[in-house]
Amino acid sequence: MTPVDLVLVGPAGATAVHRAAAELVAPTIRPVDLGADPSGPVDEDEDDGNGTPRPAAALVAGPLDDPVTTARQTTAILRARTAGADPTPPPVVGLTPPVSRLPSTTRATFDALGDTATALAVLPVLHAPAVRRAVDAASRLSVVHHVSVTVRLPSPGPDEGTDSPVDRAATVDAAVSAALAVALAVVRAPVDAVTAHREDGDAVCVLGAAGTPAARVVVGPGDAVLALELEVADAAGMVRLELDESARLLLDGRPAHLGPPAPTPLHAWGHVAQLERLARVAQGTSTPWPPVATAGDVTRLALAADWSVSTGRRVATAEVPPDEEPPGRLLA
Repeated sequence: MTPVDLVLVGPAGATAVHRAAAELVAPTIRPVDLGADPSGPVDEDEDDGNGTPRPAAALVAGPLDDPVTTARQTTAILRARTAGADPTPPPVVGLTPPVSRLPSTTRATFDALGDTATALAVLPVLHAPAVRRAVDAASRLSVVHHVSVTVRLPSPGPDEGTDSPVDRAATVDAAVSAALAVALAVVRAPVDAVTAHREDGDAVCVLGAAGTPAARVVVGPGDAVLALELEVADAAGMVRLELDESARLLLDGRPAHLGPPAPTPLHAWGHVAQLERLARVAQGTSTPWPPVATAGDVTRLALAADWSVSTGRRVATAEVPPDEEPPGRLLA
């Protein structure tokens, strides 16, 4: 398969995990840095272990503090690749929520990308095999009355500091986005408001959707590894998923077979499957999923949660100020 260029648009500091996942599927995925020559960027600071520079491993299109500019650069390269004789497939553009802390910038980013067929939301957790199985099982429930999603962040290691490859803010943002994305995947109506508060070190969100039960989302510190719990129930049955170093799925209290264990956490949490799908999208053998609109939905909910925890009241996504950053964060 011809290597595919991958560009991520989103907050800085969220790329080390994607880089590691890309190495597992190389040479299918070829990172590209829009700040350099798109035909073959080289990172002089990195080599293949033998002193030979290799193609830039940064999966981020800079400058990430200006996602609108980044998106416009991306669009220009996409059009140039499509119009020219370059046989390389056009880059896949992934929007990583929260795209921006400002709703207006998020919308402008989408507008800059326009009708790019290879743009989609970057939400690895939705590609995790166990999560997809659980969401599929939840879709077969009838009248759901209970939705709960909990994500536990791993405790910082003794060497984690300012030079850590994955900074804490990016880890928190990724955890909040993952929890909201999973909740949206099982709630069967548009979610338009959030009530958020802090409780014993956790961030607790209650998502409101017209005509459906509220979904409860909790994000907070945990033990040594990242962990997710999902519960969805109707009057007749329940789906429960526990995902950490392994995956356990219960359907109506009975263990469901999930196949052999994932070889690495990057496989278990969907990073590898996501990049493999990105490659297929670029090759024209698969469709972009989740759509870019999902990145917007998650971003708007995350911003509404930031405003809610700062103001102490329920906040509708429609009332989030378009050009004003939240006074505080859902989880520091």
